[in-house]
Amino acid sequence: MTEKILKRIIKKTNIPDIDEALVNRISFTDLQSLLLEVYRRKVKNLDSSHLLKQYKTNRFVQPSSINPQLMLQFDLLAYSLLPESYEVMELSPVSPLGSCSLVAPVDQNNVLTTIRNTEVSSDSTNLLALEGAQRRMQLLKKDKKDTTRIKLCASQRLLRTQTFDESASVPHFKILGLCAAGRDEGSYHFEQETLEEQLSFFIKLLLKAQAIDISIASIRIVLILIDPGISEKAHQVEENLKIQHPYIRTEIINMGKKQSYYATVRYNVFATNSQGKEYFLCDGGFTDWTQQLLQNRKERYLISGFGTERLFLVFK
Repeated sequence: MTEKILKRIIKKTNIPDIDEALVNRISFTDLQSLLLEVYRRKVKNLDSSHLLKQYKTNRFVQPSSINPQLMLQFDLLAYSLLPESYEVMELSPVSPLGSCSLVAPVDQNNVLTTIRNTEVSSDSTNLLALEGAQRRMQLLKKDKKDTTRIKLCASQRLLRTQTFDESASVPHFKILGLCAAGRDEGSYHFEQETLEEQLSFFIKLLLKAQAIDISIASIRIVLILIDPGISEKAHQVEENLKIQHPYIRTEIINMGKKQSYYATVRYNVFATNSQGKEYFLCDGGFTDWTQQLLQNRKERYLISGFGTERLFLVFK
């Protein structure tokens, strides 16, 4: 599709290498200045009727269908259950350009890129990775073997440009994101403790959701093992969760290969509503993002994203 549009633009402008010129011959700063001036002139030619038409038809600007008071109640409940070691953050609505596509296999076309060389946040865990990496970098300057864990949490509205057929999927949505950044401590010690901590938090959150009129009939946890070496630790996590929460169902799948951008372990959290229908609510796992950002293979990073919007769309 992009190639077809490019050919049409080249034909209209009669500039055969217009894309090469914009990509390779001018800097990001000059490109930003150029596009700002182009859009400034184009907006001058618009009128208020066009503005209203855009509001009616552009799916990215439509308001959420969920009452914000309900989502605020959810956030307050989540924060009250969050382990004390986690710090809650209010993230910026924009991220550095390439925040997703440079560290993960995400097409930049699935992100809303701005003409100021930023992008509208499409994944809070990528921004948290940048914050976590920055804090870890300061620690490593003082001690190259520092094992201090950086644990962050953010509830953020995200926007993604790809379209989904599922009714519970919308262009912009609220996600509760958690991250734990640290260093390899040997024997998968970091992995076991942070994984169990995050999973236990989400289980408690779903069990307590009845306080905000969310009815959860059952919870299912799936652990997807990518690194066979962590099998024993994963089974220990499963056993500990069953002791703490005997009514949840658990499953361990031995994948043995990288899944999307996840490595070591990936996990999924499912919940069933009162009608007996199960929904996927939370995705998490270990990535190499902080390893890439800090150029240090000893760094470890666990992320999770819980679909707040989806919870209210299918359980409220």
